[in-house]
Amino acid sequence: MPARTATFCSAVFVASMAQAHPAWSFSPDGFAIRSGGDILMGHRAEVIGGDIFTAGRLHMQHDSWTNGTAYYGTSLQAKHAAGAGGGFEQSSAPFGGAPWSIPDIGSANISVGHDGAWTVGAGAYRNLDAKHRASVGLSAGEYVFRSISLGHDAVLNVDTTLGDVFIFAERDVQLGQRAKINVTGEGGVYLVAGDRVSFGQDSVAEAAVFSLAGRVDMGQRAELTGSIRAHGEVSLAHDASLLHRAFGPSVQAVIPAPATAAMLAPGLLLFGRRRR
Repeated sequence: MPARTATFCSAVFVASMAQAHPAWSFSPDGFAIRSGGDILMGHRAEVIGGDIFTAGRLHMQHDSWTNGTAYYGTSLQAKHAAGAGGGFEQSSAPFGGAPWSIPDIGSANISVGHDGAWTVGAGAYRNLDAKHRASVGLSAGEYVFRSISLGHDAVLNVDTTLGDVFIFAERDVQLGQRAKINVTGEGGVYLVAGDRVSFGQDSVAEAAVFSLAGRVDMGQRAELTGSIRAHGEVSLAHDASLLHRAFGPSVQAVIPAPATAAMLAPGLLLFGRRRR
């Protein structure tokens, strides 16, 4: 493993404050994760390229890592060799509301069987259900569903060559084991769910992910390129990784960085991805 310069906690450290959760925001300015609940990072989970913020508890298991600053609201628990390149800071900053609302859904279901392939045009639908190894194609525009389910090894191919792609789900979004969201083109992909977003074990995705009223979970070894904004808890299981990417100006807002209530030994920001 290459040398790292960071703030590490070799023992459990707990800092507590009042259990009030401030309002939260979806601003993507520099944050890889913003959570109105807690952030839980499993063994060797990592966040690269941006800061993380939780209005609640930050819990980092052994060898979990972020190379940005880790802001926490109510308490911090960082176990052996857990680190933050920019240090740990306690914050009680206020935040604005979400810039999203879910458009009305349609009545037609999209169901793609095992090993099937289908291209979906922009529009409002009911449910999107792609079975094992199915392939679904999307292109520039807005897509609205009640729920989205990708089975094991299913692939959502998103072409942003002609513009951004906005994918709304009134309820949950679920990616099965090894499911993928593949992106081509230079545009952004925005995945906005009313409730929970779940990335299965070994899944790979690229998107700015929003959960308006729920949580976001990344399974073991899941990989996401983009960002996460969630009203509730955000969890990264063992060996899961988030590589921060801020997509274009579509949802950017000017929001000041969190005001710091307390600081814990900041280190240097590290931009290199650590080797497994």
